[in-house]
Amino acid sequence: WFISQQSPPHLQGTHKMAHAFNGTTVNFLSDGTQAVFKIKSWSTTGGERADIDVTGAADTVRKIFPGLRSTVFYNFECVYDATPGGMTDADFLAFLEESASKCVVGLLTVTVPGAECAHSPDGGVFTSNAWLVNYDFDASLDAAVGLSLTFQLKAA
Repeated sequence: WFISQQSPPHLQGTHKMAHAFNGTTVNFLSDGTQAVFKIKSWSTTGGERADIDVTGAADTVRKIFPGLRSTVFYNFECVYDATPGGMTDADFLAFLEESASKCVVGLLTVTVPGAECAHSPDGGVFTSNAWLVNYDFDASLDAAVGLSLTFQLKAA
């Protein structure tokens, strides 16, 4: 969906406040096996800088410098597809468990279709080395089974 807002008088035209991400997929390649997930939503956490207090005894004002950034995590809410990438249920569950427990870094690829990202430097395909650190299923009567995936991005 698009949310457009008329620009204030001192700006010309309109600008987009959000983009359509329908059809976005996550591909995770780990230890030679690949799975593709259709996502409903995603979020990121981390990347904050801790404050380092360097105030000395002779200082009259507190002095703080930014520290190193924390690790970034990507959280994806997906619709569970029983056979992503042509896997059986058993193979898929084994892939998730092995990826999360082996702690082997894999290649995380997020593909965003549509014209909004087609002109970006990466053409709507974003890649990073990452670990699958957690996965959870969510199921209820008469509803699609959901799958939550959490990836920790490998620092450059």
